[in-house]
Amino acid sequence: MIKSNRHIKHNPSFLLIIDKRISRFVKPLNPFLNKLVEPLDPLLAKLAIYLLLFSSIILTILTTWNLYDRYIMVHKLILVAGNKKGESFQISQALAKVVNTHSHGRIDIQVVETDGTDENLEALEGRLDNAEKVNSQTKQSIQQMGAKHADLATAQADVVADTVALSSANSANTVATLYPDVFQIVIRGALVTDNPPQVSSLQGKKIEVPAKGGQRTSFLAIAEHYGWRENKDFSFLTDLSPEEAFCAHRIDAVFRVRTLANREIANMLNCGGKLVQINQGDAMKIQHPAFQSQAIIPQGAYKGDIPVPSANLSTVSVERLLLARSDVSERIIREITAILCEHRSEIGENIQYKEVKPLVTYISTPNPNSSTGISLHPGASNYYKGNKSTFLQEHRNIVSLLFSVISFIASILWKINVGLKKKRKDQADEYIKEVVALMKSETNLNELFESQRKLEQTFYQASKDLRNEKISQESFRTFNEAYKTSREFIERTIQEKQRLVSAYLVKQIMSLLDKQGSGEEILQELDRQLIEARRILTQQQAFSRESFRTFVEAYNVVRMTLNDRRKH
Repeated sequence: MIKSNRHIKHNPSFLLIIDKRISRFVKPLNPFLNKLVEPLDPLLAKLAIYLLLFSSIILTILTTWNLYDRYIMVHKLILVAGNKKGESFQISQALAKVVNTHSHGRIDIQVVETDGTDENLEALEGRLDNAEKVNSQTKQSIQQMGAKHADLATAQADVVADTVALSSANSANTVATLYPDVFQIVIRGALVTDNPPQVSSLQGKKIEVPAKGGQRTSFLAIAEHYGWRENKDFSFLTDLSPEEAFCAHRIDAVFRVRTLANREIANMLNCGGKLVQINQGDAMKIQHPAFQSQAIIPQGAYKGDIPVPSANLSTVSVERLLLARSDVSERIIREITAILCEHRSEIGENIQYKEVKPLVTYISTPNPNSSTGISLHPGASNYYKGNKSTFLQEHRNIVSLLFSVISFIASILWKINVGLKKKRKDQADEYIKEVVALMKSETNLNELFESQRKLEQTFYQASKDLRNEKISQESFRTFNEAYKTSREFIERTIQEKQRLVSAYLVKQIMSLLDKQGSGEEILQELDRQLIEARRILTQQQAFSRESFRTFVEAYNVVRMTLNDRRKH
């Protein structure tokens, strides 16, 4: 039958049983523990031992959890990575597969398709209800995995920088730079006369840019620099099949933030498209520090026999980053970073499109001078610095909290200990004052006997307080010395008083030998003296039994002498 908590709470023997079991458990450690807590009050020493035992249990639990977390537990992570046709999605899928292999299945990364960087950042922050930036399919995919947010994300560095600048609540950290993303604009060749086409050629044109994601944010940054306004200087047109729409002349231009030799851009160039040169990158960098203004699209990047483009074109690039939430385990991120950097060729082998495979060579440490405004994840930092995550590093928050609580409790116990010691010393001093006050030489026997009774009562109370740990053993030893001195003094004083009384009575009966009168009257007086002596002995304890025997011997001598006189 299971007992209720109420029964346990009100059962006085329950705590006693627990106390005995704990005492039995720590018995082998008693010599060390006793030395450690020796300065403490006995009650607080026991509490301190329990505190140490509790701390040991917590650390044991943490160590066990650390071993389980490191070698047994499967960590499921969600990586939001943009469109399935995009380079970051292809690399993310390959990374997930290689991580699963090298972690022996302990790190399971699920890659989720999204509309781009804006949505990735919202998912990473857990803002899945932001319908403006997060589509329902992405939200559903994440929630079906039992999660409230993504754990990893790919993102354009410029969009990350803008997001950080607009929001103070960001939990994203950088893990690695995946590859450079290049701003590429393709315009229908029939609409331009410049060679190469310039950004000014886009005025009044219908431009296809995905409705959601970082690419639209990047294009708006260019438009803002040139002072263009949507629906006045240009118009956006979103098409589910941009390549087909471009070749069918339904759209005039396409803007993409993609790697060079991108398949989608190559197809549009084959339909008579031309790449637009983006100048003034240095000027744009003033407002958008994440822009890298020295980027170029090399001559022949898309076709070599008849070079496309026909000459090097200036443009802007941004880094494609791998991000992680700051609350993802340092050890897990360190392991992912190690696999990402040390198994690039294996990641490349698992990428579907051949034009994406070379991008793994760009995987590198994030630029410390990056202008994204977010810091490097501690786990990734440990890898790049060659540091391994230790137990204390991984659980520093819990361990720090534990030691803070222990330090706080220890300081309180120490203050209580000082207060209790003072209180116990004060109590012992009071007992000492009481027994010293009983040492009075000028008093009668009754008062001496009362003092003796009070002395024993005080000793009993002090002994009781010692058993109840209300005074310390050291204080009790000091009191005991005072008690023994006072007791010996009172006993000597009583004996002296009793001796004087006995001497007086002996003198009284001896004086009867010199008394004149009838022998019978003198004998009667002698008997009265004996009766009085008995009364004093039994009622007043005026003298001791030894003194009484001396008195009786004197009485017998006097009586025999008086009887002899009567006979003669």
